[in-house]
Amino acid sequence: MSVGMHALKHGLRDLHPGWRGLREQPAVVIEIGNDWLKILEVAGRGSSARIRKIYFKKLAAIQGAIADEIARVFQELKLSKQSVSVCIPRHLVTTRILEFPSTDPAEIRTMVNLQVSRQTPYSKEEIYYDFTLLKTKKDGYARVMLVIARRSLVVERTALLQKIGICPRWIALSSEGVAQGLLAGGNLPAAAVAVVDIDSNYADFLVLRENALVFSKNILTGANHLLDGGMQSVPAFTDELKRALELYREEFSGDQPVKILLSGAAKQMPDLAKTLMDRLNIPCEIHDPAASFCEEKILAYLAMAAHHPVSITPLWGVGLKGERLCFNIVSNEMRIQKLLDGRTRHLTAIGVLSSAIVVVLFLLVLLSNYNQKRYLAEIKQQITHIKKDADAVEKMRRLLYFIRAWLDPDGEPLLLLNELYRLTPREVYLTAIRIERKKGVVLQGKAPGMDAVVQYVSALEKSPSLKNVKNTHSSTQTEEGQPYFDFEIVSLYEELRRPS
Repeated sequence: MSVGMHALKHGLRDLHPGWRGLREQPAVVIEIGNDWLKILEVAGRGSSARIRKIYFKKLAAIQGAIADEIARVFQELKLSKQSVSVCIPRHLVTTRILEFPSTDPAEIRTMVNLQVSRQTPYSKEEIYYDFTLLKTKKDGYARVMLVIARRSLVVERTALLQKIGICPRWIALSSEGVAQGLLAGGNLPAAAVAVVDIDSNYADFLVLRENALVFSKNILTGANHLLDGGMQSVPAFTDELKRALELYREEFSGDQPVKILLSGAAKQMPDLAKTLMDRLNIPCEIHDPAASFCEEKILAYLAMAAHHPVSITPLWGVGLKGERLCFNIVSNEMRIQKLLDGRTRHLTAIGVLSSAIVVVLFLLVLLSNYNQKRYLAEIKQQITHIKKDADAVEKMRRLLYFIRAWLDPDGEPLLLLNELYRLTPREVYLTAIRIERKKGVVLQGKAPGMDAVVQYVSALEKSPSLKNVKNTHSSTQTEEGQPYFDFEIVSLYEELRRPS
């Protein structure tokens, strides 16, 4: 039995070379800001983690498309595309601290979904958002931090990376990256500590309390202003810090940070800490959490004058924590795809383990030289258990294929949408399309007149893909003094096939 267990423990990877576990792969973090492209690789976890590779370049200095530049860097530095995260700078998102009269996670999520559209001028369809629970109170209230990003911002970055074969596994917030980078160094008090991470054209102000991120605000003054403007730019920077501290005290019942840590490009301004301490009357010190985790060649790269205004703290924290971060600003489609990928990895693991069990049983048969009947009975029993697992795996595999068929961009629902797009005239506006599971489709929309509705029904009836087209509802409405017809059309659709 010891030989079989040895094979199970040490030969598992050889049975399935593709199953390595993403934890062993270096994490790659990409940040596309307003002025810099940053790429960083973190290898290892915990205290053994190290920043192994790094690349900075001003966007204005990039010749050609940004996607081509990223592809070139990945090829030259030999970076893995399997575990890539995107870091979104703080000034490009909106954060809110909200309180809800519940401590139940499901109820809180429902309340957040109802409140999110009121926290931004954009519609719910124009944003991606995520939240994390900060604290529950004894009076039954819960405080959450909500992060909102424009959909176009996230889609632009993910689409750019997908062009070169990179599918980001996480869309992270820079503030959380800074927080995790600071916490990795340890030695932080449980009381509130303010952190100011200074980047080229902006700074990230956040507060850590009890080793957790509880507040975040962007400051639109960065290293370029402070280095170029000298002492003349410090008063404006100080005023922004004062406003940020006031907002924090308002949110947290007058709580005052015990000190301020300056990270990022602050190390290039050694006098800044003393100046801020005198003006804010709060102890200030410069802290570079990533320095002790950098190899010598990385420190030399960061020491170059061209890279002085740049902060790597957010990327370091994101690469260190990876998928254990609280915020993931992605669409529901990406969350489903990530879930499917996870299920696929689990199924692969089950298959490998099942194969290993079969190998163990085979080795037991070869090594046994006595009581063969007893061993044969045990083998049959094990095969019965394996068959049950295999049947369960097969059912899960079929379910995954069913879900992927709906998510497949060449699938039947999209072919139906393409047919409806072709048949719908310009003057008819569809407000909702509901595709039923039993080959049914419901169309709701608006038209300038009843004639347009009749003509649209006639056009749908002529389609070889639709049948039993019926106008089930129509009424006259008025919007901004202009009349229009509100209609609902139901139909069945035939099986659609992709054009050859």
